[in-house]
Amino acid sequence: MNLPPPPTRAEAQAAYHRAESRGKIWTLFDIAILLLTPLVLNPKFLRENLTEALIIFGVATLPTVIGFAYAYAEKKKRVEDLRDDRQYGKLNKAEILSAIQEVRARMNLAPGEIQVYITNQKEVNAMALTFGVGSILKQFRAVHINRGALHALDRDELKTVIAHEFAHLVRYPQRHHQLLLLNLLSAGILGVALFSFTGEPFGGVLTIGIYFFLFRWFVGSIDREIEHLCDDVGAEVGGIEAALRAEYHVAHHAEAVSHGMTFILKKKLSGESLTTSEMNHLLETATPLNPVSKEELLNEIGRRFESQARKKESSFFAFFSSLITGTSIESRGELEDQLKSYETVMKTPKVALPETGHAPLSLPWFGKLIQAIQEQPDRVLVATPEDLSDHGLTHPGPRRRLLYLWESYCGHPSRDAM
Repeated sequence: MNLPPPPTRAEAQAAYHRAESRGKIWTLFDIAILLLTPLVLNPKFLRENLTEALIIFGVATLPTVIGFAYAYAEKKKRVEDLRDDRQYGKLNKAEILSAIQEVRARMNLAPGEIQVYITNQKEVNAMALTFGVGSILKQFRAVHINRGALHALDRDELKTVIAHEFAHLVRYPQRHHQLLLLNLLSAGILGVALFSFTGEPFGGVLTIGIYFFLFRWFVGSIDREIEHLCDDVGAEVGGIEAALRAEYHVAHHAEAVSHGMTFILKKKLSGESLTTSEMNHLLETATPLNPVSKEELLNEIGRRFESQARKKESSFFAFFSSLITGTSIESRGELEDQLKSYETVMKTPKVALPETGHAPLSLPWFGKLIQAIQEQPDRVLVATPEDLSDHGLTHPGPRRRLLYLWESYCGHPSRDAM
């Protein structure tokens, strides 16, 4: 339950620079693959086995391409294209635009260098996207901000989130994201080349898996270090207090969503025919845009679930749908493990929040909160599986994110919180 301490800023930066240095070596390897593998290709064999060759190449490229296509095709709108009277919570279009412009100015970014879109999703979150080789396909570099984040955050908090996402693209870009297209092409061509050389399709597919395994092993997995460094940029641009508040709001939204997902998983495992897509859609549509409370969310999920169940019962295809979308033995085990992780964290004691003496969510209040987190390492801040254990995840849990920001900017809580 006790999470390892977050890295220091120096440790996170050192890990990033090591990965970048190794990434440069791997880039040379990719270039060598693109230049040399055509020499072993058998054009006649590939023409005769074109379908197999395309499938092998697709194994390397299509999952990522489809994922990016889905993200880019998501319902969204550029901030500049919003109606002038558009309002998200307390923020209007002018305030959102000015926040973006201030972040760009602080980070020395040209106005059109990174596009910013507002998505229709209610989750309090944002995402940076890039797909290309260096400056190629630069127009696809974008930040997607969910409308839920605009309703949950104030202007200064929003600036820290925007700066965090910009930092993923320009300050701490991971090489396998920055040069993703080169990686995909190299893996695909290497797999096709081995197929051409041996005549074994499985060998080509296996080669692709080995390529990505060796890449991650050689360059190193530094996702969490980069998350901390991007949090750093958010605090640098928007201020440490706003950065801490934003992390706190995101964490508490995630806690309410955890309660909602627990409710839905129990319904699914009780025999209700819900697909994963339906589960996610149910949670998304039930989540309010205003600050989320557990009770309101569960009541809304229950209401929508009953409405959805009635529609299914009246459907001619309900029986066939239940056969298709019912839980298999394998997926049931995964769902049970997922539910267990939610139920475990729901039963875990929570950190005692500061009671009096300082305004809630002020810097002195956060100092007391950090002190409580350090004194109660066996407790969670919010009831989310990520806060209980973020081992193996790409994003640090809420406690580690707050600890990193505080220790990077404010030092020891007992000195700053009094």
